[in-house]
Amino acid sequence: MLLGLSAALLSAGVEASSQEAFVIDYREGRMIIDDPLRAIEPYWYAMDHERGILYVNDLEEPNGMIAFSLASGDWLRLISVSQGEGPGELRDLGGAVLAPEGGIYLWRYPKALHLDSRGVVVDEWRPDVQQVWMDLCVFGGRPAVAVRGGLVRRGVDGGDDRIGWMSSGRGSPRVETVDEAVAVIGESMKTRLACRGDLAFVLPGRTAPADSVFVYSTNRLERKLAIPSELIEEAAMVASGRLDVLADDGRGNLVLLGADPFAEVPGAVMDPRSGCHALLRNPRPQLYRQFVGVYADSAVVFQWDHEEETRGGERVVHVRDRANRVSLHPLQPLGGGEPCAGILPTLR
Repeated sequence: MLLGLSAALLSAGVEASSQEAFVIDYREGRMIIDDPLRAIEPYWYAMDHERGILYVNDLEEPNGMIAFSLASGDWLRLISVSQGEGPGELRDLGGAVLAPEGGIYLWRYPKALHLDSRGVVVDEWRPDVQQVWMDLCVFGGRPAVAVRGGLVRRGVDGGDDRIGWMSSGRGSPRVETVDEAVAVIGESMKTRLACRGDLAFVLPGRTAPADSVFVYSTNRLERKLAIPSELIEEAAMVASGRLDVLADDGRGNLVLLGADPFAEVPGAVMDPRSGCHALLRNPRPQLYRQFVGVYADSAVVFQWDHEEETRGGERVVHVRDRANRVSLHPLQPLGGGEPCAGILPTLR
């Protein structure tokens, strides 16, 4: 669980100073999942560091998540819900995040379902907001979504708590035109959210690369955490122009995944208390290996289904938009830069 951020660090935004870097070593490692029949959605997944479980969405069950052991790769269980618009149903799956005590939240705007450790739906939440939301996390033990102007979290009484601009009574910025409404929807659909304990991290879904992660605490303080410049530069070079995902490394650090997960710099691990960070590098830009997170001291990589051929004396790779392999690869220090305490500590 993350420790509370000090007021001094948060008051003006934490600087992301240049630090050490690690490279993903594809020459070493082990395969967790290796199944040509798998078709894993590359952007919907959740990692339970404590229990060593990877949850993925697969065409085997489009409306649920399959749990695999990170130690052995064994298929553990299927968690799914009925497809529909009624109670305990989703019209399709939009994402998943871990819930307390081994449970999980499955969602698709406009509602989220809370499933317990047995995979049984125990609760349902429809946030009282007038805009699209695409990401959800567990913030201080309760589900929350990021919207324009702050966060909305389920309250103790079943209502909604509003954190940020909306809590001041000003509400979200006023939308005057159709173009502004379209822009707000686009921003909402690209906004990313991660929570650890009593802290929430929001990555705005702006057209230009974001330079900060907004940090919220349950007592309604809002501050900013600077994003490493290398990730901003990578984001500026791809069409989406933004970072993609916020995650964690199981040690209370924030993992930022770049807009292009195949790029030379696909991500970074950051201490949200100090802003100290370590860059994660590919040895070269990748064609089908997608960095998706950190488990223990290894990179977790989805390998997209692909075929190779030689055409006219040149190598041609055909890549499909689903993964059929998942692997762990060691992270090797590149040297240089000051190490960050608590970030990949066993690698030094």
